[in-house]
Amino acid sequence: MSYGDKQGPFHNLPVSTPHMTKNFLQQKRFLAQTNGTTYVYDIPDMLMQMTLRLWREFAAGRPGGCIN
Repeated sequence: MSYGDKQGPFHNLPVSTPHMTKNFLQQKRFLAQTNGTTYVYDIPDMLMQMTLRLWREFAAGRPGGCIN
């Protein structure tokens, strides 16, 4: 049973299913986080997420939630 609506990658799989090891990018991300910085290839995704968040906040503040 999972907590909340979001299901993990091993949902409904047998307990004996091996877990995935870190791939090359995950190792680089971990190393960057260990050094207190952000992995350069994650920056465009972070910018996109922040832009979408700000856009939704802007839209929510408009009458009817519409952007004209």
